[in-house]
Parts: sequence; C-alpha cells; structure tokens
Amino acid sequence: MVFDYANLSVIGIGIIRSVAGWLENVLEDGKISSYEYAQLGATIFRTALLSLGLIFGLDLEPLAASGSAFVIDFIVSKLSKK
Repeated sequence: MVFDYANLSVIGIGIIRSVAGWLENVLEDGKISSYEYAQLGATIFRTALLSLGLIFGLDLEPLAASGSAFVIDFIVSKLSKK
C-alpha cells in the first residue's frame, strides 16, 4: 500500500478520540499532572504505531487499521491492569 495523506486524517481522528477520553478522566479532579500528560502521549504513540503497523504490515485500509488499533490497545490495557 502506498502512503496517502488521507491516512493521516484517520490517525488524526484516533488522536482526537484519545485526547477526548483522556480529558474526560483527568478533569474529574480539576488538575492535570505531568504523569497524566505522559499517559496521553503514551496512548497516542501506541495507537498511532499500531495503526501504521496494521496499514503497512497487514495492508489494511486506514479506517479498519485505526479502529483495530484502538480495540487492541483497549484490550491490552484492560488485561495489563489485572
């Protein structure tokens, strides 16, 4: 698959979703710590890397790759908390 700049919009949507979910959680106490910023960066990095890996590695369409990346990241984060 040849990289197309339209793929960036799909990854951008994932970043927006990560930020929206992050804001919902961190603003509960009214303070945002540097640890919470690091958590946001780590989430964006993981999901973007997964998305790109699925796009280029498995030749998935960008929308399918981004959706799959967020599902995979959600499952892994839930399993790792136990």
